[in-house]
Amino acid sequence: MNIEHSRDDADGINEAFTLKVALIALALGIPYDRINRRGGALCLGHPYSASGAAMMVRLFYEAHGLPKGSYVVSAIGSGGGVGLAVLWKVLS
Repeated sequence: MNIEHSRDDADGINEAFTLKVALIALALGIPYDRINRRGGALCLGHPYSASGAAMMVRLFYEAHGLPKGSYVVSAIGSGGGVGLAVLWKVLS
C-alpha cells in the first residue's frame, strides 16, 4: 500500500515518552505541526490503560473536519513493548 500524506491528513502519536514522537516524525518525514493537533497525552492526560482509546476518540472527531479522501494515522504504544498502528480513510 502506497499512501502519500497531505497537509489535510491527521496524525496521532501517543507520547507517553516525548522522544518517541520526535523519532517517529523524523523517520517518516511528518511535520510536527500535524501531530496531535488537539493535544496529546502530555497536555490532555495519560489515563492508565485508556490512552489509546482516548486518542482514537480525539482523532475520530478531528476526521470529521477533514476533506474526503484524507487519511488519519495513529501510533499507540503499550506496556511490554507492544504497539499498534491504525490507518483510517475519510470517506464522507
